[in-house]
Amino acid sequence: MADNFWGGQEDHRNKAKYRGNSRKENQRKRLMEDLYGKDRARLEMEAHQRPDCHISGILEGIMKDVNVDDRAQFSDLLARWQELVGQAVSTLCRPTAINGSTLMIEVDHASAMHVLETYNKKDILARVKSVCADIRYIKFVPSGSKI
Repeated sequence: MADNFWGGQEDHRNKAKYRGNSRKENQRKRLMEDLYGKDRARLEMEAHQRPDCHISGILEGIMKDVNVDDRAQFSDLLARWQELVGQAVSTLCRPTAINGSTLMIEVDHASAMHVLETYNKKDILARVKSVCADIRYIKFVPSGSKI
């Protein structure tokens, strides 16, 4: 079984919850055996494995990329949306995402999008800035579109 698998997982990979080697791993194994021979190929592959690290280190890196403050501001904006823009406007549109400094607002009707874009955009932006200071632009998108 040791000839079939890499990375010290020989005892576990064929059990019910563990996967076998992928096609790339099998190709890599054959290539390394052709270059170094069967005995040395395993040692070479193990030498080029990533070093072990604890999951907390990985999560710290991920959490640096995810700005929790932005998500908190967005959830606060969602909670206060009706209060900020009023009952009539809140029934026509809703915030869906923040891309950089742009707030994406999904609008249900094309005519409502035109009215909001033409007459209400500056007013909505000013009110949104009271909750999310980083927002500089608003983009109205049709309902159901992929952002």
